[in-house]
Amino acid sequence: MKKKIKIALMGFGRIAKKHIIGINKNKDFQIVGIAEKDFSKIDHQIKKKYKVYKNIEQLIRFEEPDIVSILTESGNHYKDAKLISNFNCHVIVEKPLALKKDEAKELIKIFKKKNKKLFVVMQNRFNPPILALKNAVEKKLFSKITMGTVRLRWCRDQDYYDQADWRGTWDYDGGVLGNQAVHYIDMLLWMMGEVKSVQALSKRYFIKNETDDLTVAILEFKSGAVGLVEAMNVVRPSNLEGSISILGKKGSVEISGKSLNEIRHWTIKKLPKVNYSPLNDKSKKNDIYGEGHISFYKSVIDTLKYKSKNYISGLQGFKSIEVVNAIYSSFALKKKITLPFKYDYKFVKKKLIYELNKKN
Repeated sequence: MKKKIKIALMGFGRIAKKHIIGINKNKDFQIVGIAEKDFSKIDHQIKKKYKVYKNIEQLIRFEEPDIVSILTESGNHYKDAKLISNFNCHVIVEKPLALKKDEAKELIKIFKKKNKKLFVVMQNRFNPPILALKNAVEKKLFSKITMGTVRLRWCRDQDYYDQADWRGTWDYDGGVLGNQAVHYIDMLLWMMGEVKSVQALSKRYFIKNETDDLTVAILEFKSGAVGLVEAMNVVRPSNLEGSISILGKKGSVEISGKSLNEIRHWTIKKLPKVNYSPLNDKSKKNDIYGEGHISFYKSVIDTLKYKSKNYISGLQGFKSIEVVNAIYSSFALKKKITLPFKYDYKFVKKKLIYELNKKN
């Protein structure tokens, strides 16, 4: 019998059950425990099935996991990953890797020095339509790409933000970009490449918190192509779409649905034979998470057991956070931001709060 990879979960928020499903669908894993300081977050069936600890240090000491999956608040990812780096463990971090680009860069250096893997969860990369689009980009089926756009048109009302004190704060939530749209920014960068500059506008319409609930940004890529990010939680009464469009000399593609899971438009030439199909999965149209966590954890297995280098690394997590930081800096400072740039988080946060508190 092959030795299983022992995995522990740190934190048990609304995404945790998706991780448990993704882990359990990969038979090479064994969940050895969950660390969560607030036991009330964990339902009876989970407590009955898995060992639960008040803190991760105690869990690691008793269970000796090979890998820890960090599912805590976004603003705690840096601190928690840095804590885990003191133990002999690989780390998976739910998006985002951190809320500040300098913290993300520091984590990359730490885990490289420790010779341990740092994974970032970007499960939408594994959606079959997205894989088909990535294949088309890599095979240059668009010829010259002129524009890429992403649209996150979701509903998050005040009840959502009131579920936890950290929601809607700059220090722990990270705004509509850091908390929700970072997946879509990652997708745009994955398809379009390196960003040269950004310009942005943010608004707060319907929530009583620090952060924005609508941000739009224009991106200029090093390739010369243009990008557009449209990210919002102001749609009512429910989520409208999560989509990406790529436009090129030889055609265009739009992947839509509630979360990048439905091909709406495809005019470039037919894809060559591949081991996945760019077909709409109609049964998953209303599921914003889809089945990507299963494929994500398979990629972790492939990396740890079979030395695959095709995984979502800390460096890829850094790139999306750098762009998020640049977008908010552009709005706060009212100027175009050219990458790379120095990010003064405290100053930008102060300016963001001031600008968003102005009456619309």
